[in-house]
Amino acid sequence: PQYNNEHQDHVALTKTLRDRLLDAGIYARLLIYPPYRSNGHMMFFEVGDYWNDVVQFLHEPLHVE
Repeated sequence: PQYNNEHQDHVALTKTLRDRLLDAGIYARLLIYPPYRSNGHMMFFEVGDYWNDVVQFLHEPLHVE
């Protein structure tokens, strides 16, 4: 099975969670990557296009009050 792609049901749940966090005034950002080969986990076996998002996240403030 593939995980973390736009064709999986759990993406809708994740979007709902993000929306509820935002509604509560809590900073949340959701990134959904396209399907990656036969196993989405393999996307993280090497540094790829997603790495820029990781670096950006690590440079963001914590948004904690």
